[in-house]
Amino acid sequence: MTQHLAFFPAQEEQHALNLLHYLMPHPESTFFFRAQSNALQASGIFKNDLLIVDRSLTPHSGQVVIAYLRDEFVVRRLMIQHHEGYLEADDPLYRTIKLSEAEDSLIWGVVRWVLHRP
Repeated sequence: MTQHLAFFPAQEEQHALNLLHYLMPHPESTFFFRAQSNALQASGIFKNDLLIVDRSLTPHSGQVVIAYLRDEFVVRRLMIQHHEGYLEADDPLYRTIKLSEAEDSLIWGVVRWVLHRP
């Protein structure tokens, strides 16, 4: 038995999909980073993945963020517990960072998209 696949666009799709508008709704505050480690590999972020970061978003607990710590950018998951902010990695080789104890720390932006090449 032969199986055939067909694609029928929805009637609402009369306008072409603008990928840039979809990925970057706030282009003036959107920046690109490349992941430098596998610290969040269990979350699907691998070394060399392209991260699309939006600085206009307010970061919330549980979101993946770009933080500026000790003169470098890192990608971590922001966790807020008892009014304290922490930056966590999936990999236990990376220590959890308590934001109140980190000098010159800044949550720089929220990761909106991860582009991963298989």
